[in-house]
Amino acid sequence: MEILLHVGIWILFFTWPLVLSHSDLPNFNFGRFYMRYVINPFLCLCLFYLNYLFLIKRYMFQRKIWTYVLINLVCVVVAVALMHFWQKNLLDLIYGHPDHLPPHKPKPFSIEWMFFLSNFVNFVLVVGFSVAVCLVSRWYKMEMERQAFEKEKNLMELNNLRKQLHPHFLFNTLNNIYALISFAPEKAKTAVHDLSGLLRYVLKESDRDEVSLADEIRFMNNYIALMSLRLSSQTDLRVDFPGDADVQSCRVPPLLFINMIENAFKYAASTGRSFIHMELRVENGASAGTGKVPGRNPATGTGEKIYFKCVNSVAKSDNHDLVENREHTGVGLRNLYQRLHYIYGGKCRFEAGLAGDVYVAELVIPCKG
Repeated sequence: MEILLHVGIWILFFTWPLVLSHSDLPNFNFGRFYMRYVINPFLCLCLFYLNYLFLIKRYMFQRKIWTYVLINLVCVVVAVALMHFWQKNLLDLIYGHPDHLPPHKPKPFSIEWMFFLSNFVNFVLVVGFSVAVCLVSRWYKMEMERQAFEKEKNLMELNNLRKQLHPHFLFNTLNNIYALISFAPEKAKTAVHDLSGLLRYVLKESDRDEVSLADEIRFMNNYIALMSLRLSSQTDLRVDFPGDADVQSCRVPPLLFINMIENAFKYAASTGRSFIHMELRVENGASAGTGKVPGRNPATGTGEKIYFKCVNSVAKSDNHDLVENREHTGVGLRNLYQRLHYIYGGKCRFEAGLAGDVYVAELVIPCKG
């Protein structure tokens, strides 16, 4: 595209006399007319590419500014002299002096200097234009390299966050099973068996960029079933997730919701009469997630979005810790904030915070087909 743009501009520049020629005039010599005109774009072309391909990179980008200015000053003066010599002497030598025109009369000194000055300014502008084009091209290439580096850096950090999911998930789950051993050994055995299935999913799917939402919901249901073994009869657990048929076409990053679920079980299980309410649905972006909780600004946009909300009770003894770390409660939620930033940027909304003695976590992300 860059080469085609250059070629197109210079073709337009060199063919412009076809529009300006006065072929209907008597004794009109198009060859002489064109050769008189063409010296200007030819010298402009030479100055432009001398700078664009060599001088700017060799001197200007190497911070040899005065050398660059001096060389260009010499080149511009030579170009002005060549143009003057071409139009004043060589054309008559090649084509002869036109019979219908009177012999050249000496022009006033001021007119001669105006000719030199106008051409000098014209060629200086060409040099300046070449500098501008080269600087813009260099900035564009540097910006592309910066974005590629930033993308690679984000990908490395995202991969690092993925690796953190394994030990964090295993640590929290083993803690829950350990708590079961003391008062419900049979449940603990069942939990260990169920844990093997969960770990199989974690190890198999967590390195993928996306998984189907249906698979993620099955994993979440299995994890909730495992964690609910340690809940007392006083805990009100409600889970409202759609069936496989409703979400089969949606795809999400793996283990995206598990941090919020882990957080809910961690704090709700430490209270007496407690509750955990979870909801996930796919709906139009204009109506997704209308609840307001402390956190980030809502993301704008339309189209289908996945809306996940988790509300759980919190013991008063835990309130201080949650208030002090509202934005980044625990390793899991810090991990989630960073993953969402790298994956979605500003195209998602994640809010998490206390509302009295209730902790609310809400996530709205685009539904990828």
